[in-house]
Amino acid sequence: MQRIAVRYSRYRHKQLGTKGHLFERRHGALLVQTDLYFVTLLRYIHLNPVNAGMVKTAEEYAWSSHRAYLGLEVIPWLTTDFGLSLFGKTDEIARRHYGIMVSGDLYASEQSVLEQANPNDPRVLGSDEFLETIKKPKLKARSRLTLDELVEQVSTEHGVTMEAVLSSSKMHALSEARAEIGRRAVDERIASLRDVARILGRCPTGISKLVRRHRE
Repeated sequence: MQRIAVRYSRYRHKQLGTKGHLFERRHGALLVQTDLYFVTLLRYIHLNPVNAGMVKTAEEYAWSSHRAYLGLEVIPWLTTDFGLSLFGKTDEIARRHYGIMVSGDLYASEQSVLEQANPNDPRVLGSDEFLETIKKPKLKARSRLTLDELVEQVSTEHGVTMEAVLSSSKMHALSEARAEIGRRAVDERIASLRDVARILGRCPTGISKLVRRHRE
C-alpha cells in the first residue's frame, strides 16, 4: 500500500505541479477476528457513504465493493467469495441475506467498531483469546530501550517530568507524552500497550484510544 500511495502521489504531483501530502493519513490495516467482527465491519464500511450523507443508498456509491457483493457488477481483482460464504451456501442465497443485512441503519455500537481494537495490539480487531491463537514469531525489538527508559526519554523530549507523566493529571501535554510512549513502545517493539497501561497506571483501552488519536 505504501508503494502504491507513493507512486500515485508522485504521479499526481507531477501532473498538477504541486507538492506535499496528497493523502490525509497513512493506510491502516487491521487483522479481523471473523466470527465477531467481520460482518459488522463489512456493514460499517458499505454503509459509511450513506451515514455520511453522500448517497441515499449503498448501491449508489461507486467506490466500494457493495455492488459486487450484490452481484450487480464484477470487479476482476476483488474477491467476495469469503464474505458471501458467511451468508449462505449459494451465491444467490448469500447475496439475498447480505442485502437484507446491509439494508438497515447502523447501530451506535457498529459506528464505533473501529474503536474496539484489542488493547494489547491496536492492529488487531478481536478478543484476547483470538490474539493468543495468532501464531507469529517473536519479533526482535527495534530499540534497545527498556520501557522505563522510554518513559524517561519521552518525558524529557516533551519537557515534563516522569512523575507528572505517571501521575493522574489529565493535562494535554501529559496526555501527548503518554500517547507517544504507547505509540513508540508498540512501533519499536519495546512493550505491549497492556504493559504501557500498567506502568502509566491506566486502563489498556484508554491507552489504546489515546494512541489511536495520536496516530490520526
